[in-house]
Amino acid sequence: MAIHFQPHASALQLVRYRRLQGIILVIVCIALTLISALPAQAQSPQSRYRLYHPSLQTHLYTTDLNEYTVLGTRGWSQENEAHRVFNAAGSYNGGL
Repeated sequence: MAIHFQPHASALQLVRYRRLQGIILVIVCIALTLISALPAQAQSPQSRYRLYHPSLQTHLYTTDLNEYTVLGTRGWSQENEAHRVFNAAGSYNGGL
């Protein structure tokens, strides 16, 4: 962000502007430090279901249980839960 002063800006105005910039920078640094110190929200894995369509000879993976159920009545073979996935970026410590 750049603020341009008129050529007639006084030295005092420039000093105040620089001081304000420094204060804003300190506030931003403190805010970023506080945000980074917050604990990450725990992620819980969700089921990803696998279906197979014999005519199309293809598999479909979905996390939507309703989609899995409906497609199971429309020619798709339900192959149960294929695995569990996280729906957002995060780290995993091995426990469920």
